[in-house]
Amino acid sequence: MKHPVRVIDCRERAVVDLWRKGHLSLGTIVIYLQWVRRFRTYCDKRKLPETEQLTAVGARRFAKAYAGPRLKGRQSSKESRNLASNALHAWACASAALGTPLPPWRDKHPPTLPPLLEEYCHYRRAHNGVSERTLVRDVETARGFLEQLRSGRTTIARARLTDVDAFVRKLATRLSRRVKIVSDILGHRSSSSTSVYVRVALERFRAVALPVPR
Repeated sequence: MKHPVRVIDCRERAVVDLWRKGHLSLGTIVIYLQWVRRFRTYCDKRKLPETEQLTAVGARRFAKAYAGPRLKGRQSSKESRNLASNALHAWACASAALGTPLPPWRDKHPPTLPPLLEEYCHYRRAHNGVSERTLVRDVETARGFLEQLRSGRTTIARARLTDVDAFVRKLATRLSRRVKIVSDILGHRSSSSTSVYVRVALERFRAVALPVPR
């Protein structure tokens, strides 16, 4: 049976079959293959390991360097560079699914947290077993509380429950006084558990006894 898209090797055939199973249109597949072939030619001419270049950085580097015959030495448009990146990302995902070892598309460098928030994260992981997504949200909430303390020239070691109440009221006001939304932001099913949870966290913060990050 004739393949609906002209492919030049077994690798392209396997990737195209995977793309079709993912419901990519034939038009998109044809355009993606054009960019993939340009990329492979680019790597071959420069003697670059193709798999090592299949990253977001490598794709941007290729798209910036590419100058087709119609460009006459000019850099391709932003839209074309984005399309090239999308094509190579799709190629990388399909290749990885087919068993080709590839580097991560993007290097993940988690942001550095102040010591106090690092300790808070450690406590939440050790005692609550929260997911990383929930932890990101909780860290932002804790960061907001620390910023409020700093604006009032108060350290966490001197924080009182009235400071916590003021912070919760501030969130409630910002979110149209809907206490339920405030509880959701803090990761709780009901608002009644919010104050209890914050008291526990506050005692842990006090035990760390570090200055508010500047």
